[in-house]
Amino acid sequence: MKILIAEDDRMAAETLEEYLESHGFDCTVESDGDGVRKNCPSDYNAVILDINLHGGPSGLELLPEIKRDNPDILAMVITGESISEARVKSFRLGADFFFPKPLNLSLLLAQLELASGEMKWD
Repeated sequence: MKILIAEDDRMAAETLEEYLESHGFDCTVESDGDGVRKNCPSDYNAVILDINLHGGPSGLELLPEIKRDNPDILAMVITGESISEARVKSFRLGADFFFPKPLNLSLLLAQLELASGEMKWD
């Protein structure tokens, strides 16, 4: 599964990228909204999108564009913002999943594995 990670916190992005790649996912990181637009999200199976991206459009501004251009993409929204309001808005804009920060990496991984058909049932 090819995943675009849109996260402006470099350390968080690197941690997420390393974790997912260690579980067999192919990840690309973009740190701002302009980079996400240039990287053509239609080439990905999933996007992990931080709501508050610096530089260009926010994650919530990008979400409808991404879903329009790639309706089958798995859209996972992450944020440290007020959770209930951001969650509702994210789902209304097309998010499939919503994860508050700090991220529960094992839960995020399980959702990706389930969506990709690669869930490992122990």
